Amino acid sequence: MSYAGVASNLALAYQSIGNYGEAEPLFRRALKSYCAAVGREHPKTVKTIANVGMFYLDIGRLRKATLYFRAATRIREIVEPESSNHGTSLNQLGLAYLKAHRFDEAEAHLKRSRRKITTLSKSWPEGTTSLPTSSPRDEAATKPKLDCH
Repeated sequence: MSYAGVASNLALAYQSIGNYGEAEPLFRRALKSYCAAVGREHPKTVKTIANVGMFYLDIGRLRKATLYFRAATRIREIVEPESSNHGTSLNQLGLAYLKAHRFDEAEAHLKRSRRKITTLSKSWPEGTTSLPTSSPRDEAATKPKLDCH
């Protein structure tokens, strides 16, 4: 496991016990390390971006949460548009908008998420209960405005 992976997992652990002061710098270090090691479009980097968004949502910093969720959504829209991960990102962004009382934007993103997951689920084998994921395609995509540090 990489330093970034350990830092990210430790940040998640601190977040889960409410130790936000320890979690935040670890999330930043993990994100910076992933960006440097594998690039911003890599699934581990994007997952960390989304985790940072969840952290900020958890502590009520809705503007920052929205920034990170928007970045994760944009990357996944380009890199893995047919993945349930993209649907998850849309859902997270919708949740951030909902908590910020931006109801029209929340509704739009939550509906897109529902449509994405509903469409994807039609191609799943019968009896499948979990969401499939896919690996990224060609990463020569436009990068969202999120600084990786």
